[in-house]
Amino acid sequence: MTINIDDKIYLKKNHPSKTAYWIVVRTGTIFKLRSNLDENLILEFTKDKLIKIIKKIESRK
Repeated sequence: MTINIDDKIYLKKNHPSKTAYWIVVRTGTIFKLRSNLDENLILEFTKDKLIKIIKKIESRK
């Protein structure tokens, strides 16, 4: 599973902010995801944790 910058990530559980999908801002050891509703809302995950909670990935190619 490859995750690139600007990919849309849909998570298994909804976030309390009602964010439908998250946009990948940073990849590497730590992945940073930015909310599609609020640009100040950012989540950080390790790769192992992120892979477990992903429902769907949409690439922006």
